Amino acid sequence: MNFGTHPDHPLPPITEWPKQKAWSYSAVSSHAKCPLQFRFRRIDRLPEPPSEAMSRGTVIHADLSDYINTGNFPDTSTVSQLWRPFLDGLRALGARSELQVAFDKDWVALPAWYGEAVHARVVFDAMHHVDKSAFVTEFKTGKVYPEHVQQGRLYCLAALMLQPEAEEASCQIVYIDQGPGTKRPIFTQQRSAVPQLLREFEDFSKDFLNDTIYPARPGYHCNWCAYSKAKGGPCTQGA
Repeated sequence: MNFGTHPDHPLPPITEWPKQKAWSYSAVSSHAKCPLQFRFRRIDRLPEPPSEAMSRGTVIHADLSDYINTGNFPDTSTVSQLWRPFLDGLRALGARSELQVAFDKDWVALPAWYGEAVHARVVFDAMHHVDKSAFVTEFKTGKVYPEHVQQGRLYCLAALMLQPEAEEASCQIVYIDQGPGTKRPIFTQQRSAVPQLLREFEDFSKDFLNDTIYPARPGYHCNWCAYSKAKGGPCTQGA
């Protein structure tokens, strides 16, 4: 008999959740902003209406990826004419788009995106190689944020671990809304920097991988959170 479903024997409230087994830059960043929001979104899988900005970014990324991989833009694309020369340059260099790579704890690339041994996941918007250098292109819609610098370092680390023959890796961040004529920041890491980068991202993911409580972290982001109490959500803290 399952006493947990009986009104006289209700299930005890959950006070701890299983630790996350693998991390990505977006997951750790989301968790750092508000662990409870991360839990609602990624663990409890509560519905969340997509924002206009997120939907727009998803469509634009899909258009860019399709063009790099196939040479075709959908008829509805909003970036085809402006960015075609730049994307043609990536295509000429043999760039691959939306390259998903999972790594184990030793940063050895794994054949499967999901699996017991997966420790970190990275998605390259575009990647190509020239001689012993690896080049990553990251597309961004919206504003420039300081944390993009660290994200660039992560992509350099992942590229170096994916390509053992590469002596250096560079990541350029392309801000779509600023237009193709805008200067694009480029971050370069030599292979000698790998030990330092490994330590950085071990620290970066530590709190995320060890969390079992997922407490609320109220802040300005509460104003846009679909789970806030102001929007009728389950969160009882913040706006």
